[in-house]
Amino acid sequence: MPIFCDPCIIEEALIWEAKMSEIKENSQNSQNSKAKEFLAVADQFKLGELITEKPHPSTIGLRDLIHSDLDKAIESFVSVDNEMLDCLIKKKDLIAQLSIAIEETLSSGGRIFLAGCGATGRLSLVLENIWRQQHPERPDSVRGLMAGGDLALIHSIEKFEDYPSYGARQLEELGFESRDLLIASTEGGETPWVIGAAQKAAELRGRSYFLFCNPEELLVGKLKRCQQVFNNPNIVKLDFTASSQALTGSTRLQASSILMAGIGRALSGRQSSSEVEVYLKKLKENYAQLNKGPLADFIRAEAKIYQSEKKLYYAPSPNIAISVLTDTTERSPTFSLAGFDNIYDREKLNSWCYLLFEDSHSSQEAWEELLLRAPRALDWEALSDTAGLLRLYGFDFSNKVLDWRG
Repeated sequence: MPIFCDPCIIEEALIWEAKMSEIKENSQNSQNSKAKEFLAVADQFKLGELITEKPHPSTIGLRDLIHSDLDKAIESFVSVDNEMLDCLIKKKDLIAQLSIAIEETLSSGGRIFLAGCGATGRLSLVLENIWRQQHPERPDSVRGLMAGGDLALIHSIEKFEDYPSYGARQLEELGFESRDLLIASTEGGETPWVIGAAQKAAELRGRSYFLFCNPEELLVGKLKRCQQVFNNPNIVKLDFTASSQALTGSTRLQASSILMAGIGRALSGRQSSSEVEVYLKKLKENYAQLNKGPLADFIRAEAKIYQSEKKLYYAPSPNIAISVLTDTTERSPTFSLAGFDNIYDREKLNSWCYLLFEDSHSSQEAWEELLLRAPRALDWEALSDTAGLLRLYGFDFSNKVLDWRG
């Protein structure tokens, strides 16, 4: 009998076909179930009414203006920043309140934890870095953490922000205790990871501060996930609502700036509202006096490099290197550009720019020079491939990067 007529084989084929049909049906049912689950909460992800998601009238048409009049485009950005600084001055009481809480925590032997996701996560790590530079005698008194760990500083880890349990776990693993103070910042005020961290700090009976940039009544009235943090009496809520954004997208520039300036000023020591006001008015004055001309020249020069299909390396001094990443990393999700290349993905060398530490001879050395400490990665089960230490060191910006990127 020919093999294709063997009854055993025919029976096995029918069994296999039945199994594949069952798998396909289960898969379809699973997809339908997930779709129904999402549709049930879809309104919780419609954020267009939030100030942090709205474009500013002064920068509408920016795409065309950049090409026709770059200097005027920069002026429009500056005008929105000036509006943000005016809003910041009005928050002087909140900054003074936060500075007192920080001073009381530090004087009693506690530590300050700065937590955020995406842009606010990067500003948390930048502020920790600045603290380490200014206070070498007690560098660990301020600790920054962001959703996804330090790796997210250089490479966006999408969807990590959607899990409150991740924020709680990261905070706890970093050693937060009842004597400590958490400053959890979120531009939108609705990020689950940040909410989870704030809730965990309160649960551990530490001081928990929650900073946001949208009106509380809008957040509570529209988004259910915000209610748990705003209804928690053990969490101090500070409203840093500013203007709408010069550029819409994941950056939320003005919201990030107002949070960083507010927290940064509060970290500079105990101060009164009037002292904060004097400083912030001087800050605005200094910003107005900055010569913006060289910025346009720099933009044109960088654009010319990319247009000629060449690549750019930023080689900043170590004390400001971490600030470069607050811009270059955000280019990927905001403008749909390729993120920084990883040495383990050599077939995907697409990043237009990269960070370079010319005096560092290994990835570990470069990361420690960047952070002023050993990097903190998340070697959690099922996450090590995306947020683990090996993956982190794959973003090698030591002087070896010039070789492996060709």
